[in-house]
Amino acid sequence: MADWLGRPPEAEGCVAGHLITISHGRAARAAAEISAESARTGLCGATREAVDACTGYLTGRLDQLDYDTALAVGWPVAAARSRVPAATSCG
Repeated sequence: MADWLGRPPEAEGCVAGHLITISHGRAARAAAEISAESARTGLCGATREAVDACTGYLTGRLDQLDYDTALAVGWPVAAARSRVPAATSCG
């Protein structure tokens, strides 16, 4: 059974991996991996648009996604798990 984003259950590990990469200050790497996965799997239509929007969000905010630095200086960082459109690229 797929979750509310339509992902198969096995996508959970892939999504978690990207979130960990982002949380370690490597959002550019995560965006590149997500884009490569969507190209490799041949995503198209609304799903590809969602992936492109997510990777655009990540790459457009790299200066704001350096969580290691934020934590080191004591800035609050949300701990809740995120559900991002990029999750649809995993499968």
